Amino acid sequence: MTTEIIDWEAAIKETQLAARAASRGSERVAAAIAEMNREQMSEAQSRSKFQAETKAELHRLTSIETALRQLNGQAQNTMNRLSSIERRTDPKVNPISYAAFLFAGIVLGVFSTNLF
Repeated sequence: MTTEIIDWEAAIKETQLAARAASRGSERVAAAIAEMNREQMSEAQSRSKFQAETKAELHRLTSIETALRQLNGQAQNTMNRLSSIERRTDPKVNPISYAAFLFAGIVLGVFSTNLF
C-alpha cells in the first residue's frame, strides 16, 4: 500500500487561488451581463419614446385630415350655393368673389382652431 503525504497548506492555498480566480471570472461575467442589460434597457426606452412620438404625430395628422375633409365639405357646399345663386339671379353677384370671400372665412376659421 502506498502512503501519500498531503501538503494541506498548499492544497488550501491552491483552492483559495482557484476560488478567487473563479470569483473574479464570475464578477466579470456579471459586469458584462449588467452592461448588456443597460444597453437593452436604453434601446427599449428609445423604441418606446419613438413609438410615443409616432403615435402623437399620427394623431396630429389624423386631426389635420379631418379638418381638411371638413374644409372640403364646406367648399363643396359653397360651390353648390354659388351655382344656386347663379341660376336664380343675373350676374349681379360675382360668384368668384363670393367664393373667394367664403373660402377666406373658412380658412381663417380653420387657422383660428390651431389645427395647423
